[in-house]
Amino acid sequence: MRLSIPIFAEPAAHTAPHVQWRIESGGGQSYLVAVNDGSRHQTIRDITLATADGGSLKIEANTSPYVLAGATRRWRIHMPNFRPMPGSSLRLTARADTGAIDQPVPVDAGP
Repeated sequence: MRLSIPIFAEPAAHTAPHVQWRIESGGGQSYLVAVNDGSRHQTIRDITLATADGGSLKIEANTSPYVLAGATRRWRIHMPNFRPMPGSSLRLTARADTGAIDQPVPVDAGP
């Protein structure tokens, strides 16, 4: 059995996460990517991605919800035959430490 317990030490001065989102594709897979260039971790839960036509995409479940400061986090999108159009966007909704997330996420052109 493996047990993982995250422990975060907060600095005396107020710091904030700054998470930027994008969709990447490569090797026949698509990923939701979060880049946190802020100075504090962000906890992301209940992630939902929606297509322009209102369809829902499944995101990799049962993974750590943390996007650490200065780190990049990727969640695999589990949809057979899903090939996002470069230049388009998907709608992201989720819960975070800082409140609700509801925003468009751009699809990168990829390799």
